[in-house]
Amino acid sequence: MSDLPDIIPDEFFTAIGQVTNLWASFEFYVDQLIWDVGHFNPHLGACVTSQLMSVAPRFRALVVLAEQRGVPDDLIKELNQFSVRADKTGRKRHRYAHDPLFLAGESLETATEVKRLQLTADRKLIYRFQSIEVDEIKAVHLEIHQMNRDFVALSTRVRGSLRALPRTFRWRQP
Repeated sequence: MSDLPDIIPDEFFTAIGQVTNLWASFEFYVDQLIWDVGHFNPHLGACVTSQLMSVAPRFRALVVLAEQRGVPDDLIKELNQFSVRADKTGRKRHRYAHDPLFLAGESLETATEVKRLQLTADRKLIYRFQSIEVDEIKAVHLEIHQMNRDFVALSTRVRGSLRALPRTFRWRQP
């Protein structure tokens, strides 16, 4: 057993857990709207949406389904705009969920600063340690929380527009 201060404070992992759980709730809200717009039984819809590994393909599917159902163009535009917002926020969430944390300092004995190792290669390689504070993680949590609230409101409007439409699909040609 070492006396080295190599334990990252629990508050980091608590904050990361809250971010990842809230993000999972957001993905579920998107799934539910896909099921409703597509007239999927939730069990059958889950067979499809569980195969979509991020919100980007979920929104692509949602927008096309909404177009085919005749959802008004202004709501389609909002869904597309929300997709951009979700992608931006999701990238922040991904860094906290997937980057490993380490303690850093002048020496092993004095290591107290928490850093995350960012390894990404989305058109540009990023391979570096980044300082991280619990407040940063909490800010992303609040951002996701507000996004969830806004998406639920948008979903309500999309569902409301479906009630005014016939249950049949309108096959729109591109």
